[in-house]
Amino acid sequence: MNDANPVTLTCRTNIEGDVTWKFHGSELEDVDIEENIQQNGLNLSMSAVDIPMLGKYSCWRREEMLSSTYLLLEAEESDSLSCRAKSYDCNFSCVWIDKRQTAVRLEQTAVRLGLGRECSEGGKTCDWVSSDQKDGRFQFELNHLLSPYTEESTQLEVTAEVIVELSLLRKTKRFYLRDIIEPDSPSIVRCQEGKEDLNVTIDAPSSWSTPHSYFSLEHQIEYVLKDDGKTGRSSSVLIPKRISKLRVRSRDAVVLSAWSQWTAWKNVITGKNKLCKCKNKAKTCCPELPSEYLENCLGINELLYFRVISPEEIGYIFSAAPAKDFGGDFTYSYDKIFLVPADPADGCSDLEDREIIQGQVVLVERGAGAQESLSGLRLLLCAKGPTCEEAGGKAVLIADNAVDNDSQYLDMITDGSTAKPSIPALFLLGRDG
Repeated sequence: MNDANPVTLTCRTNIEGDVTWKFHGSELEDVDIEENIQQNGLNLSMSAVDIPMLGKYSCWRREEMLSSTYLLLEAEESDSLSCRAKSYDCNFSCVWIDKRQTAVRLEQTAVRLGLGRECSEGGKTCDWVSSDQKDGRFQFELNHLLSPYTEESTQLEVTAEVIVELSLLRKTKRFYLRDIIEPDSPSIVRCQEGKEDLNVTIDAPSSWSTPHSYFSLEHQIEYVLKDDGKTGRSSSVLIPKRISKLRVRSRDAVVLSAWSQWTAWKNVITGKNKLCKCKNKAKTCCPELPSEYLENCLGINELLYFRVISPEEIGYIFSAAPAKDFGGDFTYSYDKIFLVPADPADGCSDLEDREIIQGQVVLVERGAGAQESLSGLRLLLCAKGPTCEEAGGKAVLIADNAVDNDSQYLDMITDGSTAKPSIPALFLLGRDG
């Protein structure tokens, strides 16, 4: 930690005459470092600089302090400064982070950044930007005057000065703006099903430069296939139809910048069934729907309420929860529609009362308790079939008379059936069932 190179400090004053140097407010003759220091007029020369000699030096004339200087140890070089631009607009951000610092040392750390040659050369007119540390990071926003429409010929110069206790690190990074471009994540707007492919509409992030016809982005889509769960990637917005979910990232199409972060995964909703899941736009990618469609939707964890008008002895308001894995969306309201018990009650074979079911809501029975688990399983399987739909029912209510079952929805057992009934299926759970 010893520096054999001599150091000279100068008292910055225009007033002639003798001055007195102090170290941390004490005259040099009163501290233990005097033997390595020699004063010559306004100058203070030091040899064999060591840690005890680091700190604040000030020069005085009687009771007036004329100037002060901090003598610090030059720290080891570290690549702790990184910069990023979200677009070609007039600002970019930089982060200084050093994982080697402890929490205590970070509290004793000061960092400032300056842009331009005046800062890199230590000029007095440098416009320094300071920041407080948060979670071990110092975040900075810097402004530049580059035109986004012209070719870059001059590099940006960012200088960081870092003081950690009695050590000083000074570092300058030079780069072109195009080299630090990393867009924000794009937006997945819709997934429109075509004859052969799925057409994905993607919007540039709001922070990206405009017009987008000039500042173009290229997108990459990552998707998961429904059939085998394998992952694929595409640079085209046309991707295979049978996929379960997708996510997207973007980069500058001209300079091939760094890729943005991936968007969150979105579940792909296609076909006519389960379009009400599109109410959760943050988690689903859906086709374009009429504006009023989703307003009428009953989604997962949302209850359908209905009132029995007659017979009066059961004239209560009941609630039903939509089936999670099968059946269509419930998007309508009905006034004075009939609730017709299925015959047979489990609805697993041809219905005897098809004529009166036409255009009405069908009530089927699920079973009651663990001892009927086998028949309950059979009903779960056959309830997924088209029996009630073929009879012309508007919807199916499946009554579950297990009192302790108050789940919001039921996970259905997969039976491998390819039948996809489009009418809504809802469960009467717990006491209502």
